[in-house]
Formats: sequence, structure tokens, C-alpha cells
Amino acid sequence: MKRALAAAVLSVAFLWQSKADGSQPTLTMGGDFLSFGTGTVTLDVGVDSITNLYAYELHLLVTLTDGSGSLSYVNGSGADVILGKGGNPVSLLQLSDGLAATILHPGTAVNGSNERMASFAFNYSATSYAQWKVELKTPATLLCDGSLKPIPFTAQPGFVIATGPEDLLWKGSTDNKWDINQTANWSAGGVARKYREGDGAIFDDTGTNNQPVNIQAAVNPGSVLFSNNTSSIALGGPGSISGACSVTKSGNGSLTLSGANTYAGGTEVTGGTLLASNPSGSATGSGAVTVGAATLGGTGFISGPVALTGDSILTSAGTLTINNTLTIDGLANMLSSGIISTAADVTINPGAVFIVNGTLGGGTGSLIVRGTLMGKGTIGKNCVIQAGGVLSPGEPSTIQSMPQVRVAAPQGFSFELGASQPDYTNPSNSVNDLIHLTSDLPFADAAGQAPASFTRDTLIDIYFLFKDLPEGQYELGFFAGSDFTEAIAGATFRYWRLDPRGGRFHNGNLWSPLDPSLVDWSVVPDVAEFGGMPVSGYITEFKVVPEPATLALLGLGAAFATAAKRRSRA
Repeated sequence: MKRALAAAVLSVAFLWQSKADGSQPTLTMGGDFLSFGTGTVTLDVGVDSITNLYAYELHLLVTLTDGSGSLSYVNGSGADVILGKGGNPVSLLQLSDGLAATILHPGTAVNGSNERMASFAFNYSATSYAQWKVELKTPATLLCDGSLKPIPFTAQPGFVIATGPEDLLWKGSTDNKWDINQTANWSAGGVARKYREGDGAIFDDTGTNNQPVNIQAAVNPGSVLFSNNTSSIALGGPGSISGACSVTKSGNGSLTLSGANTYAGGTEVTGGTLLASNPSGSATGSGAVTVGAATLGGTGFISGPVALTGDSILTSAGTLTINNTLTIDGLANMLSSGIISTAADVTINPGAVFIVNGTLGGGTGSLIVRGTLMGKGTIGKNCVIQAGGVLSPGEPSTIQSMPQVRVAAPQGFSFELGASQPDYTNPSNSVNDLIHLTSDLPFADAAGQAPASFTRDTLIDIYFLFKDLPEGQYELGFFAGSDFTEAIAGATFRYWRLDPRGGRFHNGNLWSPLDPSLVDWSVVPDVAEFGGMPVSGYITEFKVVPEPATLALLGLGAAFATAAKRRSRA
């Protein structure tokens, strides 16, 4: 989000008016004038006000027909600069005495041998571009030591804005302090600069000196851009990033924000890793945080809403707290490790995939699934699967934990199985998918207060990881502390087997439908192990019975065996 620089120029041009009678000529424009007196040229610019600027140059260009003489500034001639804040003057400064710099180029030839340039510049130390106003009043006097004949010449005085808010690149050449108008730790166009309020702040791989960058006060930049690919950048210190600016993180490198920042323009992470490590407040200000094809992590606090837009990762070495909503869009979003605590709803939008391999919980709100929820992790929020939403623990098969499923319709569940029961010692590859519901009310209404049951438009898909389906009993699906037969009885169960020519694609495999008459389901008592601890409860069991043709063959075989036995007796 690179911001265009502000720039402005106030230029006052005077046209020489030659008098036919040869009398003393005068340059005029409105109430301002340039007069040619004995030995002096006087410029009065009236009461021109310029705001939001801090550095000026005044140029006077005079052409002398005989090419002789020079121009110089008359020291102490009484030209005044009034600095005002909020429209109220706070100081009266003399050009000759009170200004930080007076630059004079007497007798400099420009554009031709007969032209002479006199210029002087002045500036003042303003901490903010937006808070000061400048008024130039009373004459500024120049001395000409050449011929003072009333001969035609041209003069072009004006105020040239030397600079306004600009984009500065962090160099850290002096120390690690990000202060206001004090230390030249920045550069613009290769020239050392001090940061002033309103400047854009840029950090890349070239300015990695003196890390971490220590913010000394509440700075109010125009924008902040991190574009580091190979380096790691960290911002800390007693100060903070404030104001309406935005923060953008690109490149493959990492960025750590440890301050309590208050900027309101939002944070966009398009590459690398952004780590929040602040002990209080919000590392990312009050605005929204958008993460696309990047990583958001840390152990700090974020106050604004967070959105993952695809190929994005949430991670924490401890707990990352989002005191707002979390929204998932796009494919391949993952909570890879650690605890992500949110104070409001987590929403997986239609078409999005969110893989939870760590812990998702905290605060109030629900996990609203309108896309696909996968993973082997723990979910500390009640799960609401809305229209089009699918809960599919994972590939490979995994054990997922959550308190409760809020019954809504239509919704979907997908479970894979490859053994008689889940491998409880390996929840990340349990062979059989399982959802462990920890609430005393595992299947509840929309309010989470009363028991509720699935209806026929809720689909439960069971995928048998076999080409030739073996007969037997298989435990997978749901596990809860009480019998939940009634809660799932109204759902529609569909069964699938592996088939390289099948017409259904799921988790990287092709599948063909299996005759539902070959599978009986029930809810049976069981003792499972979660975290190495035995837990008594109930689990869904699927019993595969032989196909009718197989039963006929078995019956025919039995008949032949009986007949043969009778013949042998005879």
C-alpha cells in the first residue's frame, strides 16, 4: 500500500513593466510589489499562508543587461516569518537570525552571462506536517552592487516547497530508534532523513541494522510497508504505531510486532510470517487483519477481525488471542499448531477449507461451518454446520474433538475407515475417522440448550478404504458420553468403497456407491482412550453383512456339503 507523496508549490511571478518616460520602474502584482531602489531590491510577499509544509526556498532571478554586479541578502533587513499552529502564531522569526538555515548564492550565473540568482532557504523543526501554518510578511531585502540603472529586467520570486510527507526507508544507520524528527535512521533517494509525522515508513532487507526497531513514541505515519524476503524484522519499544495508517507485510521474511499499537487502517499480510508478541493491547491496531498465502502467529493479542483468504496458516508456540471474529475463505487454510483463542464466531464460508490440527477455542461464539472443516485438533467451540457445510475429520483419518454439534439442516459428515476401530494412540492417523463430542448434550438445537435430532437431509457418508469389502464390525463416526441413537436416526447414511473407476472423488481417491442394505449401523457402548485416558461412552458401529449372492453361494455350498455327507453315510 504505497502512498503517493504530497507535494505543493506556491509560485509568485512578477513581470517587469518598463516606463516610457524612463522613470523608476516598479514590478507589481496585486498588492505585492518588487521595487528597484538605490542599491536594493525589495520583495514583499504580503500575507501568503501555506499549510502542512516545513521547508521553503525563495528565489529571485534578475537579468542585468551589462552582465555586471551581483545579488546578496541584506542581513537583518527585517523580513519576518510567522509560524502558527492551529492558526495562532507562536513565534516571530527573522530570516537572518531565527531560521535554521539561510543559503545564499550571490552572483551565480544561470541560463546566461547576464542573469544573476540570489536564493535563500529556510526551514523549521516541525514534528508534524499537518500542524503548522507559515505566513511570510514584511519585505525581504536584497542588495545589488552592480549598475542600478532603470533598465528592463525580469524577476521571478516564489516559494518552492522543498519537501512534504515522503516515503522513508529504514536504515538504522545511527541506532535502533524510531523517533520523531530526531535521528537520521531513514533515507529517501539515498539521502539520510529524519522521520516526521505523516511520512511513509518502509522496511526491507537492506535496512536490517540495529534490530529490533525501537519505537520511541506514538508515531503517526502515512503508511507502513514491510517487504522483507530474507531478513527478520522486529518492532518494539515504549511507543506504538498510531493514527489512520495501514500496515502491509509482503515477502518471505518474518515480522514481529510487540507493541500495543492503535493504528486503524488495517493489516494486510501477503507473504511470509507476521508474529504478534505483545503482552497487552493489540499488535495489529484496531483494524481488520487479512492474511493471504501467508502465516499469522505469535503469542500476543489482536483486537480486529481476522480473515484467512486461502493457503494461509495460523500458528502459535503458546496462545494467540483474537478478540474478534475469524473468517475463513479459500482452500488450504490451516491451524497448524498451538492454541488460537477467539472471542467471537469462527466462520468457514462456502467453498472454503479449514484444517484444524491445533486447538481452536476461547471466549464466546460458535464454529460456523458453511464450507469444509477437517483436521485432527481440538475445537473448544460448539459446532454449527449450516447449509452446504461438511465436517470431514481428515486425510489421513484423524480423531477430532469438540464439545457439541448444533443440529441444523442440511448438513454433512464424512468419515473414512480402514480398520475395525480407531487407533486411539495415533489421533493424527487413526485409520478410522472419529469425532469426540465432549458435552453432556452432544447433539443440540440451535441454542445449544435442548436435545435435537438430524433429519433426512443431513447426509452421513461412510467411506470404506477397501476395494473388496470384508465382512465385520467397524467403529468410527461419533463418540459421546451418552447414547445418541435418536439424535442421528433420521439422517441419511450413504456408503462408498474404493474403486479406481468410481465416479465420486473424495480425499484424493475415487469411490463407487455401496448398497446400503449391506451395512447396518447402531450406537453401542465402548471404552475409548483419549490422551491415554480410558473414557466410557457410546460409539457408532457399522456392521457389514455379506451380499445376497454371497449368501446364496454359501447356502448352496452348505447344501452340497450336507448331500455329500449323506451319501457317504449311505
